[in-house]
Amino acid sequence: MKRSPVRLALPLLSGALLLTACPGVRPIPIDVPSNPAVLNGTWKGTLQSSIDVRDAAWGEGRVYLLQQELASPAGLPMAYFPFTNPKVRPALVVLDAASGVELRRLDLAGSELHALRFRAAEPGQPARLVLLRSAVLVTGAPASTVLSELDPVTLEETKQTTLPGSLWNYRLNTDGRWLISGSLTVQETRTLQPATLPQTIQDELAKPQEYATRNTSWDYGEQFLRVATRTAGAQHTPWTTRLYSVTTGQAFGGAAQHPLACTKFASDVLTEPTGMVNLPDGGAALAYRDGTVELRGPDDRLRRTIDLGDCLGHTLRVDGDVLTFAVVEENELQLGTLRMTDGQVLSRRRAATTYPIQYPPLEAEGTALMARPRWRVGIPLVELQRTSGAGWLLEKETHTLHLDTRATWTSKAEYSSVGEAWLDGERLNFAATVRSGTMEFRPQATAPVPPSWQGTLSRLDGTVVARVQGTHWNMEAQQAVMLELQGSERDFAFNGLLRP
Repeated sequence: MKRSPVRLALPLLSGALLLTACPGVRPIPIDVPSNPAVLNGTWKGTLQSSIDVRDAAWGEGRVYLLQQELASPAGLPMAYFPFTNPKVRPALVVLDAASGVELRRLDLAGSELHALRFRAAEPGQPARLVLLRSAVLVTGAPASTVLSELDPVTLEETKQTTLPGSLWNYRLNTDGRWLISGSLTVQETRTLQPATLPQTIQDELAKPQEYATRNTSWDYGEQFLRVATRTAGAQHTPWTTRLYSVTTGQAFGGAAQHPLACTKFASDVLTEPTGMVNLPDGGAALAYRDGTVELRGPDDRLRRTIDLGDCLGHTLRVDGDVLTFAVVEENELQLGTLRMTDGQVLSRRRAATTYPIQYPPLEAEGTALMARPRWRVGIPLVELQRTSGAGWLLEKETHTLHLDTRATWTSKAEYSSVGEAWLDGERLNFAATVRSGTMEFRPQATAPVPPSWQGTLSRLDGTVVARVQGTHWNMEAQQAVMLELQGSERDFAFNGLLRP
């Protein structure tokens, strides 16, 4: 006998949703089981690890990753299911820079991760990892903002300092020597004393900051103080930029000193560099969007221009006489090195990449380390590229999930879905409850809240293999799914989409 569909008149039925918070709007009905969005029939997909990298550092042949694995699907409204808080596992992971092989791991349970830097050794001071996080130091007390120093080999904590205020009020500069609070205040991470700054920079910081006429910020890896100024009342007047080296205090003009080398741009692309580094002799290298690199002396005079010939701005790194340059454009990484004494390009490589940021971090000569700061489907967790081609990818673990299930209407606010599942080919039982969405009444709140479901995958003896939860919309044949493997302390959380 053919079953006729039951029509849910929801406030987001079938796990349904209200399309608006405005009073008087009729709920959208979802037919169970005939609506193509309902969790009914066959669904298949690949789920990818939910691990993401909050920050990455490089030092002494090792790559350090601040990782976090979270068993909660981003954007899925699960709050109205009476389950425990999602499982979270933050960790500090050490990889061999040559191969990408994991060397060591430190569990940071109970921490909210923020920033990680490798601070190189100085006379009388060993190298240290500098870690900025929040953590509960006393049971029952609120989380504190913590600055820690760790041995880069053993990961043993050698020093811990509690900082006042919110974690998000702080950041670390690229080489880990500075703790920056607010927008401009800097302290030495080793002593937490005010950083020693050249007099020219102290003078600039002492001047009043006027939003309309004067903007000051740390830039280019916090190796330069950027000061942009313009005349009061001249709102359409271009800004004039000066860049002060934190090493020497020398000021460099932001505007290029060479004529435009790329005809597809107007000359206004030469007002500020895309990348900038200090040079060993006190000068600076500046890259511009027309594909030109300027080498200037300590007096800010132009000594040499190098046309890279690609009409692209680059980020820069200096190692002795070698300058590394890189940019990501249209899913392609361009990475190269040049010799500054004669402008000769030493190596150059183009490689396909899924890295979403235009200027990738350059952690060593001819080397770009690209770690994904957010969870995204279909891209590796970490990508290391070298001009030599000897790079590696740290891929995310995946699982295949196949559901064959039948939906049954329960009420205007709920339906059940029961059937079979195959997780990486293992046959399991599947059972889930789908509930209607809810809407919080707020001014101009119009975004719908979709039906949401939670269920289990279990063996015939009743052993739960995994918890699953997901959401679907109206008439859209896909399920956004999160899977949490039971009994695993690592590699337990996976996200993805299922489709018929």
